[in-house]
Amino acid sequence: MKTFDGIININYLTPETAKFERVNEFVSCTLLGEQEVNHPKVSLRRAFPYEFECEFISILDPDDKELGMIRDIAIFPEEVRELLVNELERRYYTLKITKITQFKERHGFSYWKCETNRGPAEFTLRDTFRSIYKISSGHIAITDVDGNRYEIPDVSKLDKASYKKIDIYT
Repeated sequence: MKTFDGIININYLTPETAKFERVNEFVSCTLLGEQEVNHPKVSLRRAFPYEFECEFISILDPDDKELGMIRDIAIFPEEVRELLVNELERRYYTLKITKITQFKERHGFSYWKCETNRGPAEFTLRDTFRSIYKISSGHIAITDVDGNRYEIPDVSKLDKASYKKIDIYT
């Protein structure tokens, strides 16, 4: 059996080793121990953004250096969980497409009009094939020219007209 001992060292953060709070508009992290080290501005990144929304959360300083990883947000007190979840939702804001009302392609771009879980949306993709990512069977993610993210959790649940518009890309 292969192990990663000595190769990978993950510093798992727990309520005993890290304190999180919102300071102004930023999330701060204080690493607890013999010497407390405060990081006034940290960012949160999901190691597995589609598989685990609240597990394996990497905590990074402004230079993208990993301070540690949260194995599961559920181990933190409610107010900390709420802070971390809200920050993740802000960072990974993704509209879920429920219907594609219009789809046109011109000169390497595709123009979309859709219904989403948050209302109507219009966006543009450059190189449609490279802007649509297959997450799993029937589950796709889309990134538009502005970096906005959209998701179709199950293309088979789209109406026939919507499915027909994107069938070639899934």
